[in-house]
Amino acid sequence: RYTQALFDHGDLDCPGGHGDGDDFFNLHCTTGEGYVFEGVALRSRRQVVDIGATLDLWSLSGDFSIGYPDTPEGSGFALKGAGGISSHGETRDEVLEWYLSWNGSWSDDTAGGWMAEGASLLITAQGGVREDNRRHLVATGGMAIGQTDLYLDGVGWDEGSACLGKTTGSIEIRDPSGHWYAWSLGQDCDGCGELSFSGSEPLGDLCLDLSELERTAALLVPGKYTVVEPDTGPIPDTGSVR
Repeated sequence: RYTQALFDHGDLDCPGGHGDGDDFFNLHCTTGEGYVFEGVALRSRRQVVDIGATLDLWSLSGDFSIGYPDTPEGSGFALKGAGGISSHGETRDEVLEWYLSWNGSWSDDTAGGWMAEGASLLITAQGGVREDNRRHLVATGGMAIGQTDLYLDGVGWDEGSACLGKTTGSIEIRDPSGHWYAWSLGQDCDGCGELSFSGSEPLGDLCLDLSELERTAALLVPGKYTVVEPDTGPIPDTGSVR
């Protein structure tokens, strides 16, 4: 959604090929609005409608930047990406199954938080929406933001579980020495878990307020895609009676 919004500022001349399907650019150009596309990138969008199911496929890969128009607040701001993002969602029988893969290095000068500083990451996630519209998501992988290295080990949120969307799994943070602190959440859904160092040294229980993370985690999972049932029309009358 984030990069989609920026690509929507493209036009037929820059970067060209704008719209659903494949957009590719290998150039330096400026749109009529003042957005600057530079580098090499391929964006692909497909939606496949099958009997009783809809598949939504989206990906972005390359080594590129999209510069924002100059404003009174400053100039030269840009989204920069080197790597790939892909998602795959399938809605069938009122159930959505969704997958995400994100790798490479990304930054956005105008954003707040970790995107402004830039991040390198290799993360996979899968989730979905059940018949009762409750969402679930599990993420695994590592990311580096500045001098901080973080690893998610099966960190999940499930609105239909006994924890009702509270965080489960393990989170690890790398110490400058090269060893890792690991925080393993229990199954009691209270935001508390055992903290250990270097895989063997117990440090006691740690409790954190994860309410904001839990509020936004489910928003990563898209809504169900509209399933189109083909209209076969009325049953033809063969004119025969048996």
